[in-house]
Amino acid sequence: MAAVMDNLEFQRLFAACLDEALRREEPEPSAQPRRITVELHGAGLGGEELTVEVTASRLYLGPDTFYRIIDIGLLETSEGGIWFFVRPSDHRPGPWEETWDPSFKGPFKFLGRKQ
Repeated sequence: MAAVMDNLEFQRLFAACLDEALRREEPEPSAQPRRITVELHGAGLGGEELTVEVTASRLYLGPDTFYRIIDIGLLETSEGGIWFFVRPSDHRPGPWEETWDPSFKGPFKFLGRKQ
């Protein structure tokens, strides 16, 4: 993975990590499209509910600066929607090489289903 990433690439990676998190907890997801809501904590936010796109733009710090860890937890799934918990760590942001998984997922760390 490149050490430099634009906002769109970051958004695509974030969406792919959310998809993977869902597949881990729900191996046979509903065939019906469902609304995805992200509850964003940390970074000065206290649980604001956002879209995937808005969340990714709030988490994107720049082409070569990243949160070191961004936790992803699945909160709830239903026929009406999917809710994720997302929280960037309080670590000092840094280059891609200092993120949780610099070989692939960068800062994104899956926590499993949150209770």
